[in-house]
Amino acid sequence: MQRRTRTVRGRRGPRVGCAIAVVAAVSCSDGTVECPSGCPAGFTCFYGECLPGGDAGFDVEIAPDVETDVAADGGDAGGDADADADAGAGDDAGADADGGADGDGDADADADGDAGGDADADGGADADGHADDGGCVPSPPEVCNGRDDDCDGVTDEGFPCLPGAAVGCTTTCGSAGVGFCRADCSLPAPAECAPPPETCNGVDDDCDRMCDDGWECCAGSSASCSTSCGTTGTASCSAACTPGECRPPAETCNGIDDDCDTICDNGRACCAGRTTACRTTCGSTGTQVCSAACTLPSTCTPPAEICGNLVDDDCDTAIDEGCGGSNDTCAGALNVSAGGTFTGSTAGYFHESLPPRACVPSDTDPPNLVPDAYFFFDLTVASDVFVHTDDTDFDTVLYVGTTCGGADLGCNDDVNPASSPGFYNKSAVAARALAPGRYWITLDGFYDSWDSGPYSLSVYITPTDVAGDRCGSPSYIAPGGAAAIGTTCAFSNEYEGSCGGRGAEGVYYFAVPTGGATPTISTCNGGSPVDAVLYLRSDCPTPSSAVACNDNDAGCLGAYPGAARLGPTLGPGIYFLFVDTARADPTLCGAYQVDITGL
Repeated sequence: MQRRTRTVRGRRGPRVGCAIAVVAAVSCSDGTVECPSGCPAGFTCFYGECLPGGDAGFDVEIAPDVETDVAADGGDAGGDADADADAGAGDDAGADADGGADGDGDADADADGDAGGDADADGGADADGHADDGGCVPSPPEVCNGRDDDCDGVTDEGFPCLPGAAVGCTTTCGSAGVGFCRADCSLPAPAECAPPPETCNGVDDDCDRMCDDGWECCAGSSASCSTSCGTTGTASCSAACTPGECRPPAETCNGIDDDCDTICDNGRACCAGRTTACRTTCGSTGTQVCSAACTLPSTCTPPAEICGNLVDDDCDTAIDEGCGGSNDTCAGALNVSAGGTFTGSTAGYFHESLPPRACVPSDTDPPNLVPDAYFFFDLTVASDVFVHTDDTDFDTVLYVGTTCGGADLGCNDDVNPASSPGFYNKSAVAARALAPGRYWITLDGFYDSWDSGPYSLSVYITPTDVAGDRCGSPSYIAPGGAAAIGTTCAFSNEYEGSCGGRGAEGVYYFAVPTGGATPTISTCNGGSPVDAVLYLRSDCPTPSSAVACNDNDAGCLGAYPGAARLGPTLGPGIYFLFVDTARADPTLCGAYQVDITGL
């Protein structure tokens, strides 16, 4: 009976297992493997694996090996028993040309027709020189399927992860989170990656768009803060997510103390916008205004001529010009354009002008003819003007007009009228928003010739601004108990008290009658949310005339933080009250209520 031969291409039967087929496999020159240890009885090596078969009716031949049996009889090209040269196409009659008993004509004892021995115990011997029936074949590639495809003892190697396994991943905000490996062995996408809890580390861990939320600040960041001197500084957040000390900014030329060293614009020639004293070319004390670039002008502006001091104050080479009897008439009127305090005497002066009827009491109808003195001032810009006769020895009447002796811009007999509880017979007039040009002041006596003698006229001229903002337009406080109510947000910053007040301030004036007073001036009430500074001066623009100053009153701070209170003992006269804001930051302005009692 002829033996059947099966040529197998690309198909595998049941495996005995990777341990027999692959472990300790021999590498071939072309990168394939075979079964060097052989196979058990009844199995044949096929592409590196032991498969059932053996010699159970057929030999297994591997087409890729091109292993062909050698026919000694010259006619068995396949090496099996289905055709011989001596028997033709029919069955083998039991005797071949080789004279053997196996009927195939070759010299061996098997029936496969080749000259090789049966080395693998399957009943046939191969002529390829190997001791098995399998050839060298490629190992299958590993794929993502949860199995060990290439029989190397490792599952799905070469892929980032195993499907379904918990793995580290990157979240949508870039932090290190946890997710599950995808079915294709790829890492989870950011949207599938669960963020970790937030920690103090300077980043957003939990992807809620907030850095170090739950802590005081974001580690390593910097934020703006308010310094002890009211400027905007910088505070750095520590590694423990706690804010550090507020560091002041560097000093700049801006008219304030930036770096909290109590010195304005230090390191520069002067404080921007501040007026400083200087020596004039004629030896008098003049003024200089520091520029916006913190530089002083090259010249010193002389003061107005001061009558009676026998010196040339205004550096025009004339001594006490405009003083004495010369301002008894309009022709000799004294120029007070520079502002300040002007002294002299009306003793021996004539009476040329009369105050308006509405300006004096009815018992002087018509007004009496009393000696008077004349002054004028020239304006180059729109200005507010405030004049008063405090420190004058007699009962005065003061009027301001667009002509000499005129009173169309204002007239006043007594600062505190006789009908008030604090009568004071000195005079004060405020004229607001005057256009550029020349204006006249008349200082008159009230009743008779005895209302004459030494006088003192104070003149404050400031650019037009909100009423009550500057010395040229102070607001009046009447005697008898009153309240000054307003907001510092309506004002600008021109003045500063000896105890503070770097923000915007309002300016008021009041008169203390003969005999003096000890008033109480306070923001210690529910109407003053602003952090206020209160200070008094006897001469509005002059810091050295300060009478009292208070920033935070200890008796008020518990109920009203930032409240201030003054309680000075004052002699008779006109005083200026400043309601200032403690800090320079314009956003810290606010409403105030100043209660005034004891006047």
